[in-house]
Amino acid sequence: MNSSSLSHYNRYKQLQQLSNPGRVINESEDAILYKLEKNYNISLDIFKSLNFPFAEAREYERNMILKNLTRTKEKRNKIVYFLMDPSMIKDISSQENIILGQELIDYRLFYQFISSIFYVGQGKKNRPPKHLFYANKEITHPTKLDLDPKFRKIRKIWDRGLNPILFNAYEGLTQQEAQAREALLIETIGLYKLTNQVYATYRERWKISINKKRILGTYLLCKIFKKYSSEEELWKKAAKLEIASKNASEDDTEDESD
Repeated sequence: MNSSSLSHYNRYKQLQQLSNPGRVINESEDAILYKLEKNYNISLDIFKSLNFPFAEAREYERNMILKNLTRTKEKRNKIVYFLMDPSMIKDISSQENIILGQELIDYRLFYQFISSIFYVGQGKKNRPPKHLFYANKEITHPTKLDLDPKFRKIRKIWDRGLNPILFNAYEGLTQQEAQAREALLIETIGLYKLTNQVYATYRERWKISINKKRILGTYLLCKIFKKYSSEEELWKKAAKLEIASKNASEDDTEDESD
């Protein structure tokens, strides 16, 4: 079970213990779409499947991959990951309308997903848990006058009895491709909506228009949203199986004591 999968598994178990697992959005469609358009670099056409330029988005992604190919045999051991607030997102695993390119993306669920992301990073697979380690270290033994915004967010989540979700959006990337995807995702979500201090470590400027970036960023985020939904469903089932197995073991123990 990898770190991303384990985080889903633990998230499901921890949310079972809460009376209100995830927030409920009661805002109107117009209000949510307005926030998505105003606060994020998102193309609203993604919620009207027939209007979104999927062919162009796939071409932009292919060009991005080709642009970041290296001639040397660089290791593909990098990931792009999110730190997410579990209290901001409800159970979306069994919801409908998330098949990218065939059915409409549910704007309410997508809004919950994107608004739960508070940090975008890239590195090796052991990188995401280190944020929690260093957050705990800085909280318990401060070395700075002001707590880092990322650590402050993590502490708020811990104070609610939860743990941040560590989600691997991409795996098996080269360093350059990981940096390129990280930079685009940060730009799509918006730096002021995140606890990242800088846009990214990717130095090379993309020579594509703002509109093309919006289309590609929207497309990639929606694919990641679909991946998150699928993995959450898988590990929700795993958690239920473990709970059922544990209950069965306890029943057997009680029978033996009788």
